[in-house]
Amino acid sequence: MRNRTLFFFQLSFLSILLTFVSCTRDKEGYRTTDDGLLYKFIDDRSGTEPSLGDILVMDISYFNEKGELLFDSKALKDSFTVELVKPTFKGGVEEGFAMMTVGDSAMFKVNADSLFAITFKGESPYKNMPGEKIRFNVKMRNIISRAAADSIRIATDLRLRREEFGGLDSFLRKNSLDVVPTKNGAYLSISDPGSGLLPKSGDTVFVRYKGALLSGIVFDSTTTEPFPYVVGVTPVIEGWAECIPMLAKGSKARMAFPSDLAYGSLNMGPIPPYSSLYFEIEIVNIKAGKIGREDKATSAK
Repeated sequence: MRNRTLFFFQLSFLSILLTFVSCTRDKEGYRTTDDGLLYKFIDDRSGTEPSLGDILVMDISYFNEKGELLFDSKALKDSFTVELVKPTFKGGVEEGFAMMTVGDSAMFKVNADSLFAITFKGESPYKNMPGEKIRFNVKMRNIISRAAADSIRIATDLRLRREEFGGLDSFLRKNSLDVVPTKNGAYLSISDPGSGLLPKSGDTVFVRYKGALLSGIVFDSTTTEPFPYVVGVTPVIEGWAECIPMLAKGSKARMAFPSDLAYGSLNMGPIPPYSSLYFEIEIVNIKAGKIGREDKATSAK
């Protein structure tokens, strides 16, 4: 009798447990985290979950509620990688990423308006659709620890730096710019010294210039009007800030400097990371003090 009672108790407990589990899933099989993320694992492997700062290598695609594909990482040339950060909003997809291990496949649903406005930091096409969801399909390919990722970055940076300085040294010798560098490492060669006083902080210097990569690709230049540069005020790259005050009115010069005095490791579109830069410049005029907008046209003459 006692065994039968225990059996029925266990059966009843199992029934209640199964009912509870089934109630935590919606009709599509999604469960919901405490913060509101809908998730469903298709392939759930055992392994170590990522930590904040780790680099996640994933196949990822996402769809609107009509099933229309909005993005697919398989269309990219390189693997899709993202650094794991805290969820950008309550119920954000980052919470789902943190639940995955290598080999896992999962689906997540997040609020569409919050995703576009907060995570993607853009204009949301769903701001008037409060219940709209975006569905993510994610396959976790690899997890690279933050320490390992930092080591990879350092190794890559060192390689790029070696390549940069080798290219700069060759460029300087080839173009007769192997002059004594300035205090901070810029190479300035003056073909015409011009005349008059050198500009001081607060003076406006009108400069015609052409800026190029060492490969010869021009990324910027003045067109009709010279560029008005207020010494010590106008934000410019460090190479400019050091060299321009060394030039008087009428000066013509060439200058080259390493990425330390330009954009460093930043990718600036036409200027790749760790790019040394080359400029041909002419100082058209120098006016004492900052020049107002209405005075620029006449002051440049």
